[in-house]
Amino acid sequence: MNWKSVMVAGIAAAAILQLLAFRTLPAFATDAAVREAAKKEGEVVVYGSWPKAGMVAMADAFTKSTGVKVTFTNIASSEVIQRFLAEREASRAVVDVVNISALAPFVDFRKRNLLLQYRSPELAAYPKSYQDSDGYWMNVGHSAEVIVYNTERVPAGKAPKNWQDLTDPMFAKVLAVPDIKGGGTGYLWYYAMRETLGVSFHEKIGALKPQLLVSTASMGQAVQSGEAFVAAGILHYTGTNALKADPKAPIRVVWPNPLPLTDLVVGISSTAPHPNAAKTFVDFIASEQGQKLGVAEQGMLSPRPGIKTEGVPDLSGFKLYSIAADRLEAYFKVEPEYNAEFARLYAK
Repeated sequence: MNWKSVMVAGIAAAAILQLLAFRTLPAFATDAAVREAAKKEGEVVVYGSWPKAGMVAMADAFTKSTGVKVTFTNIASSEVIQRFLAEREASRAVVDVVNISALAPFVDFRKRNLLLQYRSPELAAYPKSYQDSDGYWMNVGHSAEVIVYNTERVPAGKAPKNWQDLTDPMFAKVLAVPDIKGGGTGYLWYYAMRETLGVSFHEKIGALKPQLLVSTASMGQAVQSGEAFVAAGILHYTGTNALKADPKAPIRVVWPNPLPLTDLVVGISSTAPHPNAAKTFVDFIASEQGQKLGVAEQGMLSPRPGIKTEGVPDLSGFKLYSIAADRLEAYFKVEPEYNAEFARLYAK
């Protein structure tokens, strides 16, 4: 049985256990009038790039609790953005809730009046840095960009322990890294490494002619198949979920320092056809119920106090590298320069 099928089977089993335990979890906070209106609307349409298994588990639990159907389209962050903007430009009101692994697009969406202002009652449990000051978006989780390698391809004594180890010539053409064209995850990894380890790190990695892949799923598949021996900048749950499903899977996850963190951000379209269902769904995602499901099924890192993720080490000694809203201007000011630099250093 291959890694992908084992992971799916394990996730499905875990989802069943989570849903059986659902009734023991506390109710999530939503205004009674909003929840009643949500029932009448009957549906919420979600575009998201978060891991499908976790969102399916959340959708099933949400529907069981509220009676509101969730129509979920799982696509890459860049595709979510393109579809959302295209529908708005065409004056088509289709999507209610948007969730992607990047904060910057939501800051832009807010400036363009594309988001509905909504301050969820669940926000009281979160640090203020995880929410827009006026209630247009909220950050409900993180994924860490780590190293995952195939134990059948990389001997134990040669396994990378940090980012610098990846510059070893042994990884020439068998190292996979995120293509900066793939969206926020790729740019975050390039930026974080550039700012903390310097351009020389990327010069050395680029000289190895690595495989450039646009998504964490494709990177995981490449490592699983052995086409790539190692993946750098891959989202941590790709490895931890596989090991949770099968501890004997031929992969290992390395938690290097510094550790870039992507944001799992959610917002409501200002033209949402089902605004009350959208508000109720956002409340659920941010609730203790939703966060526990996200941790169990997606393996995400929850910012809600008291919720831990299996397979994740104590990160207190790590330099956690994330981009807060007040740093976005500097982050994107150098984007054209870094995109050009990436194209030059990683040219095939």
